[in-house]
Amino acid sequence: MSRTTGIDTAQLHAAAVALVAATLPHVGQLPFWVLTLVPGAIALRLALARPPGRWLLIGLVVVVFAAVLFRFRTIAGPTAGGAFFCAMVALKFLESRNRRDLGILLCLAYFLAISVFLNSEAIGIAVLVLAAVLATTVALTFVAEPDGPPVRARLRLSGTLLLQAVPVMLVLFLLFPRLPGPIWGLGDEQTARTGLDDRMSPGDITRLTESSEVAFRVNFEDEPPAPAERYWRGPVFWSYDGRAWTEGESRHRGLEAPTATARERTYTLILEPHGRKWLFGLDIPVAADGDVKRRTGYNLVTDDRVDSVQRYEMRSALEYRIERELPRARRERALDLPSGSAPRARELAARWRAEADGPQGVVDRALAFLRDEDFVYTLSPDPLGDTPVDTLLFETRTGFCEHFASAFTVLMRAAEIPARVVTGYQGGEINDDYMIVRQSDAHAWTEVWLPERGWTRVDPTGAVSTTRLDAGIGSLEGAGSLDLLSRRDSGVLREIALLWDSVNHGWNRFVLGYGPTLQKQLLERLGMDALGRWALGLVMLAAVGLLIAAVWLLALRPVGPRDPVERLWRRARRRLPRVGVRPHPAEGPIDLATRVRRTRPDVAPAFSRIVSAYVRLRYRPAPHDSAFRELREAVKAFRPRRRPPRKR
Repeated sequence: MSRTTGIDTAQLHAAAVALVAATLPHVGQLPFWVLTLVPGAIALRLALARPPGRWLLIGLVVVVFAAVLFRFRTIAGPTAGGAFFCAMVALKFLESRNRRDLGILLCLAYFLAISVFLNSEAIGIAVLVLAAVLATTVALTFVAEPDGPPVRARLRLSGTLLLQAVPVMLVLFLLFPRLPGPIWGLGDEQTARTGLDDRMSPGDITRLTESSEVAFRVNFEDEPPAPAERYWRGPVFWSYDGRAWTEGESRHRGLEAPTATARERTYTLILEPHGRKWLFGLDIPVAADGDVKRRTGYNLVTDDRVDSVQRYEMRSALEYRIERELPRARRERALDLPSGSAPRARELAARWRAEADGPQGVVDRALAFLRDEDFVYTLSPDPLGDTPVDTLLFETRTGFCEHFASAFTVLMRAAEIPARVVTGYQGGEINDDYMIVRQSDAHAWTEVWLPERGWTRVDPTGAVSTTRLDAGIGSLEGAGSLDLLSRRDSGVLREIALLWDSVNHGWNRFVLGYGPTLQKQLLERLGMDALGRWALGLVMLAAVGLLIAAVWLLALRPVGPRDPVERLWRRARRRLPRVGVRPHPAEGPIDLATRVRRTRPDVAPAFSRIVSAYVRLRYRPAPHDSAFRELREAVKAFRPRRRPPRKR
């Protein structure tokens, strides 16, 4: 059967299964209408005897292009481009009419399956992609050999081919030079991800408690800090507009270390993608590997958005003194309040300042006020209206961490004490030998600047709810509304979930997090560190050599037999299916001639002349020139019609 011969039902069904398998990893990531286009195109193509007309297909392409452009405002980027590519592959199945079309479709199915890694690299996604690759390989065997072995044998053959590729994959993965980030640099549109935002207003962090998604995982070299010391520093906010806090202007400072004590922790942090540029570290980070910068708020950032799992080795100080001398410009920023905002809070802070003995006295008065005035730390605070600080402090007195951090910072600034809001996470759950920090652990606190001490953490949450810092979010009023993992209840289901999280942690740590640092450690253990760049250069040279060999074998080497006799014989065999006779792979020429004589006696004489010449050339001594000339003429004249002539 030639490459342009029509396709049968088995080949079409195999390609349909491969296309569905390649689409499954994208469920939940691509729009629903794109995903439904795949089974729709498959059902329509299977119902039709032949593909739709060209103009209908062109119209569908225009409609799909317009729909993607309307939905995403672009067709570039992993999400928009993935949606458009998935829709085009579905339309390619709809237009498939021969083996060549199916071969192209299955090659596209490989790319469709692996393109999901642009959006997610979870272990479950990897399993689905592996299944899609296996299904596509099986479909290729149907395209290459439609009358071959049964499906079970094809599965065994395809699985064997994939297993044979595993050693090459492992060598390339472990030894090929690693880049410090993804190998692609696509300008993705901003996708919605769970995590801290670049602004904080009442209710923002409260909503994060509804999510038990993992923010990051941590492996400590020594003992982890106590629960009350697990402050994970994130965005720091300086600017306040009366309701919301933002970072405002913030410059990079480099990674100069603050004055730290001997109480430090060294750890490896594996950060889940959150679509922003900031990183997290145990308060206060004093050293980190990779391209990490520190801003004026001592929060860590990177140049690129975190759109894939990132692994960092860090060292943090649990006791520290930072910025004992506060520059005038930063002092003014840390004291700025909008005119007319929170008048009652300003009046209260002014009275404290007049009565207290220095800034520390004002801080103590504010904490005592929150502790003694029946404030409630709850997941369901009352609405605050247009004057959130005054309403919280003097009316509702119910709030979450961001409410109290915001109000406390306003009080400090009103008392002429420099202050800023720090957001991040507080807490963490030990699971086996590592710590899990979830989105539900999101937290906000205040830093005030005190003479001789510099920036000092003050968490008003501890004054309102003493159990929050020690027992976590599950200790709060209304915690029963949280999901199982956020509540941290005991039970079989939760143990299973933690076991699965251990598997995911290993995947993130040793597969997704395998970068230059881990590769260097592996090469040192293998004794290859002395070779350095020479060893990696040899690996790259070998990879380039394999690539050149593959291109030569697949593209430059002539396809089909070089023997002219064999080419003529195969040409004659390829013309038999049009008369209803499909040659079997292991069928000899004489047996095939017998079957042709029995099935189509009208074409048997012409085919018998071809068989006779071929047998003489292959199996009997005969003059080569005359026999070859006879075979060539017989094949040239062999033009059987699709149906036998009617008897009159």
